Amino acid sequence: MPQPVLKEIKSPLATELAEYQLLIKDLVAAYAALDLWFNKYASLRGGTAEDTLISQALFRDSIVMFVGCFDKTAPLSLPVSDIYKTQNERDYFQWLLDMRDAYAAHKFGALRQCVVGVFVDDAGNVLGAGHNDRIWAGPRAAAKTEMLMFMGAAFRYTERKILDLSRQLTETAKALTPAELAALNVAKTHAVEPHEIRLSRRKFRTKGP
Repeated sequence: MPQPVLKEIKSPLATELAEYQLLIKDLVAAYAALDLWFNKYASLRGGTAEDTLISQALFRDSIVMFVGCFDKTAPLSLPVSDIYKTQNERDYFQWLLDMRDAYAAHKFGALRQCVVGVFVDDAGNVLGAGHNDRIWAGPRAAAKTEMLMFMGAAFRYTERKILDLSRQLTETAKALTPAELAALNVAKTHAVEPHEIRLSRRKFRTKGP
């Protein structure tokens, strides 16, 4: 049996569906990274330098990817008010947003602290400079269920959107004639050159050769 060919549909509906597909990839990755962090690193104390590095990277990446799905400056973003109905849920989202802004994506928040000073011996002699730092290692392991359920709500919302848009796109395509279907291009992604990294997806798709 010949394999079916994915033909590209160019329409606002198709563009919206593509953006939701990208969002759900980030939601799945954020959930998986946080789940792994809770299972292997949340309770870890006094691990190796490699353990600490992996722990920080997993947690920060999870928070950045998840909160980024609600970024209103993105081509498409998830609506907080449609997913999280209660004030407690919205406060919880604000906590994650503040964590992303002040700690995970940027570096201005109090979850990263450092106090510097000098060592002084009993005789009052200054021995040299030193510091005392405190970098937050993430929430307690007991928060696992609550955090993962919170992320899961966004996944389920996005999954429903994808199912509905996929149905609409399928119905639209079924209305095309055989000639119109045959004229559609095969759906392909393309390599990105260094000078194209900052192009929006819309501009990248419509750029010249």
